[in-house]
Amino acid sequence: ASAILGRAYLTELFVEINQYNHNPSIYSFNKDTKDIQLMTLVKQYVLEHLTEPVTIDTLANYFYMNRYYFMHSFKRCSGESVHQYVTRIRLETANELIRAGASLTTASQQCGFGDYSNFFRMFRKAYGVSPSVYHGKG
Repeated sequence: ASAILGRAYLTELFVEINQYNHNPSIYSFNKDTKDIQLMTLVKQYVLEHLTEPVTIDTLANYFYMNRYYFMHSFKRCSGESVHQYVTRIRLETANELIRAGASLTTASQQCGFGDYSNFFRMFRKAYGVSPSVYHGKG
């Protein structure tokens, strides 16, 4: 029985290796997955640092890139500026928190908007209505 179990584990290992080789991952660093990597890793960084200021310099330093090369690469991959992307991630996360029952003020604070008026202004610019109207709270 132990020989059969050993072969089963070995087969499972080969299946995993085969799947890894056929499905690009953000961790398989090559030119084909470079854009996926950058976008996924930037999003992960932003979500982990929501309450902190996320600037081009902090991101470029985190990824060991020149700030101008980082901005150019990011714009090419995403089609939007770093600031637009970070704001969009913050707003999407705030929307999720509000849908889960958080107050508008709490959601804005937890997503790194300095104060509610800044959140309100960004939200209205992105969605065309106030947060309270959008979420049916006003």
